[in-house]
Amino acid sequence: MLYKLDISYNGTQYSGWQIQTNQKNTVQQILKSVLYKYFSTSIESFYGLSRTDKGVHAKGQVAVLKTKNCISIELDSLNVDLPNDIQINSIEKIQEDQLPISVKYKTYIYKIANNTNINCDDVYKHWEYIDFQLIKAVTSYFIGKKDFSAFTTNRKADKNYYREIYSIEINQQNDVVEIVFKGNGFLKYMIRMIIKLFIDYGTKRINMAQVENSFKDMAIKKKAPSKGLTLLEIEL
Repeated sequence: MLYKLDISYNGTQYSGWQIQTNQKNTVQQILKSVLYKYFSTSIESFYGLSRTDKGVHAKGQVAVLKTKNCISIELDSLNVDLPNDIQINSIEKIQEDQLPISVKYKTYIYKIANNTNINCDDVYKHWEYIDFQLIKAVTSYFIGKKDFSAFTTNRKADKNYYREIYSIEINQQNDVVEIVFKGNGFLKYMIRMIIKLFIDYGTKRINMAQVENSFKDMAIKKKAPSKGLTLLEIEL
């Protein structure tokens, strides 16, 4: 039997989504432990459609659970057994012929505040002024299908580093600026490295020529803090 789960979580206390051999405190592991109470050895597989890093949040993570048996479970019962910072928003049965699930696009949002009075787990507070009008002028360099190998640490000779970013929108909500990325997929640390480059350009630490050269500069780039990043939606 197959189930599709829609999940949200505050990633502050977790070592990312994916189960790791040297880390027990991952979102996937916590969820799997709770699901095991209901499905026991019936669980065949459980995986997410996006692997968020340590400290990254989600409002629209999608996961697939495959079991040997069909078991009736209540959503409220599952959530009672989960920590307060992890919640299953919905769970529904799907058919075998719906696999593999095709992802149309993923949407991530990064929140930045210059106001030091703001204290939220999902907002990165930056202490110096950032010129977001400057940043808006360079977002077009990152839109389209491109080789983003310069924007990840996970570099292997046989890996495909081409990803397509459909749009980058910058919106201001009171004292918080939201940078929204929509694309067909993102490499490890890719968005956080782009955000750090945006911040450096918006604070005039780097110039336009360095932005233009960023795809060719293969030195490992710095990352913006994980706390500002949230997986907003996975459109299937």
